[in-house]
Amino acid sequence: MNRRHFVKNNAALICLSQLAVLTAASCSTISGGPLKKIRDNVGYFEGRGGTIGWFISKDDGIAIIDSQFEDKAKELIQLIDIPDDRMIDLLINTHHHLDHTSGNIAFKGKVRRILAHSNSKVNQVKTARAKKIEDKQLYPSEVFRHELSVNAGMETIHCMYWGDAHTNGDAVIHFQNANVAHMGDLVFNRKHPFIDKKNGASVSGWINVLNIARSYFDRDTQFIFGHSDNGFPVTGTKADLLSMQNYLEAAVDYIQDQKFKGAKKENLYLVRSVPGADEFKGSGFKRTVDAVWEEVF
Repeated sequence: MNRRHFVKNNAALICLSQLAVLTAASCSTISGGPLKKIRDNVGYFEGRGGTIGWFISKDDGIAIIDSQFEDKAKELIQLIDIPDDRMIDLLINTHHHLDHTSGNIAFKGKVRRILAHSNSKVNQVKTARAKKIEDKQLYPSEVFRHELSVNAGMETIHCMYWGDAHTNGDAVIHFQNANVAHMGDLVFNRKHPFIDKKNGASVSGWINVLNIARSYFDRDTQFIFGHSDNGFPVTGTKADLLSMQNYLEAAVDYIQDQKFKGAKKENLYLVRSVPGADEFKGSGFKRTVDAVWEEVF
């Protein structure tokens, strides 16, 4: 099976966008220190776990993308430094993994709305029940299936779901006027990724989603990534999306070829880098091998 046959075309995703207006914030635009500005009023916070994205404007509102863990979410809220009676307008989860959602609980009583893809909420609930940590969770109050747009003053935040990939509920969040997109864990910048087959991941779907993203966004778009390897940033350009897509395609080709030659799956666990995607180095290839092996063979 070659790459062309391995990657399946997604059906067109068509739905009516919903629209809501965020209320005005009483804090100043923030930049500097742990809050790194990318463009306009949009930036990121690394902390611990999946990278947090933010939109903070004196006149428009406050929107946060992902929440990491409770301690880091509390740190972020303190950095924003808004009055006790000021609500954060919006929190969006790119997907359900605990290093992106455990901090939701810190926003209890402090945020008006929490958004996520419908599958993400299902996975959040399922995971919390399995780990018996439901009392430590704050679930999305609203979900979407294909697209959802929310206005923050002059900024439009557009949420998109393009199919199964890293999980079955990964959302891409686009700050349209600033032209900054949060990719969540759809991009592990030069780092062997976690592919969550237990929660609907699809390697072929992931390749397709990245291909869609590269067509959808323009050359000026700046991106926030969920994770990166040491020495690589958690922000980047379309070239980094292509690098991630190339890694997945190269991994599929390599694993299929090795299987055809009679290699044992366990022997591939020791591979440190994949031919054709040499920038992705180090441990962690086992997760890719298991996912591709299960999906293809």
